[in-house]
Amino acid sequence: MAQENEPIEAVIISGPRRGEIIPLSPDAVPAVTDEELKLLNDGLDLVEAAIDRLDREIRATTEAFRTPRWERQETPARDGLESQVAEIRERLTRLEAFRDAVRTWVQADLAQFKLEVERSLFGPAPPPPSPN
Repeated sequence: MAQENEPIEAVIISGPRRGEIIPLSPDAVPAVTDEELKLLNDGLDLVEAAIDRLDREIRATTEAFRTPRWERQETPARDGLESQVAEIRERLTRLEAFRDAVRTWVQADLAQFKLEVERSLFGPAPPPPSPN
């Protein structure tokens, strides 16, 4: 609490005079008792506890929805689903490898076709110059 002889100042936080420090009259700040401060602090503690509890609930709910439902359940069906997911992942890996091989094969065929079209339009390419 400010003593009687200390000037009381305030900072303007919005508007065109934002950041300006202005002096306040001693009558502008009401006297607050220790009991009132304790009640205020107790109320703030309750608000803080409620916010912490809400934060934990939000994190738990978010994590629950982030985890697939079959992973949250402890049932025999879960084992079957896990093996099916593993099998699907293996099949996907094989299909991706096959797709890459086909893409390479098609690109090679396309390059060969372009070369044959060039030869048919412009004749055979001249031999490369000798390195000498």
